[in-house]
Amino acid sequence: MTYDCVIKGGVAATTDFARPADVAVHGGRVAAVEAGIDDNAGLVIDASGCLVIPGGIDVHTHFDTQIGDDGRTADDYESGTRAAAAGGITTILNFAFPAAGESLLAAVAREEKLAGPQAHVDYGFHPVVVPHVAETGLHELRELPAVGCPSVKIFTTIEEFRLSDKQILHVLSTAASHGILVAVHAEDDALAAFLVSRTRGRSPVPDEAARDFEACHPPVAEALSVHRVAAYAHEVSAEVYFVHLSSAAAVDALRAAHLNGTRALGETRSAYLFLDNRRHALGREATKYICLPPLRSRADQEALWTGLENGDLVTVASDHTSWMAEEKMDPGLDFATLKPGFAGVQTWLGMLYSEGVRRRGWSLQHFVSVSSANPAKIFGLWPRKGSLDVGADADIVILDPERTVRLTRQMMQSRSDYEALEGHQALGWPTTVLSRGEVIYSDGAVCSTPGRGQLLRRSRSVAGETRA
Repeated sequence: MTYDCVIKGGVAATTDFARPADVAVHGGRVAAVEAGIDDNAGLVIDASGCLVIPGGIDVHTHFDTQIGDDGRTADDYESGTRAAAAGGITTILNFAFPAAGESLLAAVAREEKLAGPQAHVDYGFHPVVVPHVAETGLHELRELPAVGCPSVKIFTTIEEFRLSDKQILHVLSTAASHGILVAVHAEDDALAAFLVSRTRGRSPVPDEAARDFEACHPPVAEALSVHRVAAYAHEVSAEVYFVHLSSAAAVDALRAAHLNGTRALGETRSAYLFLDNRRHALGREATKYICLPPLRSRADQEALWTGLENGDLVTVASDHTSWMAEEKMDPGLDFATLKPGFAGVQTWLGMLYSEGVRRRGWSLQHFVSVSSANPAKIFGLWPRKGSLDVGADADIVILDPERTVRLTRQMMQSRSDYEALEGHQALGWPTTVLSRGEVIYSDGAVCSTPGRGQLLRRSRSVAGETRA
């Protein structure tokens, strides 16, 4: 058979094996994974000395997103997915926030129109249940699986997005009735609001804004919310997915939910694995590193790595919410109005390999599970995405395990003008990226065109198949 592409001489790695094998591609799908495939193909890629793995899946991005009165994120779908392609991320799931009075379905349709002409990689959406939807629009949840969006997100904090406990219970119960996974931004709003109020009364020094922000969003607030929402989910038999868990306390709360039989899954944000709260001691410069929840201690960071290793946490995502440095460091902002978030979609896969596999001794199978297979299973993309099985989309990353990369702003595709991981060094990095059999990144350059990405209509979760 004549293939469209054959990747020769690498070590192919999936959740089930890591062995020397060639990978053949035909019609945008994986056609064979075996040794000695004939190189009679339209394109032959030499992967000698490299790993050949499924493309990374980032299920938590905020491209082209209006954040309240804060403004619009620096990256739209074009630059955001271009950065994804350069980092070995071949699928993203972006959040669709309904505007005032807008329905969930209308929000998804609006995002589709934005992403369609721009995306370099395949994409899908999580609609966000905001307060007006929780009050009058929950009937729409039953329609979401039919349009390929079997997941929603809720917030327990942030005034314009926060749901009351009563609303949360109604969302969880309705979602459970229709097989919908509920992603949760978990933080105890009452405690955070109290701490903000108390801190505002002491005339904070501007250069301490990041430290004050951290103090107003302590780990206990995160853990309290995980406990409460997990308890609600258990009572109504809902499945929940806690996003960007940042602390040992939150992981402990999630473990307690597991022991209680709650169907609760945990994600951590890549920034928490590679940065810690020492960045908050950099004066006004520290505000560039503000995210929500904030960066935590080294002990919390170690707890997150341990959680990924023992299965308490099952995915890593970027929570890519990019801003310009001038916006992040605006002297008109105080600790309570800082803009949370920064870029991360381009760096996390390579950094996770470097830190997880090369430094901590993860197996390649575990690395693939966390970066690709688990998110595919949880969010209804398996086995089309997240595997090298014959028939799967040929979303493939060729990663050189010996390539040393020092991260700089100049190598980034994001429109943000600073890089949070500036100066970090990684051992092992993607060199070539294919999406549905098409080379979209090679030799340090993105070579795809905007609009080639496809909208993904997702099925229901098979989260029970995720592996530690």
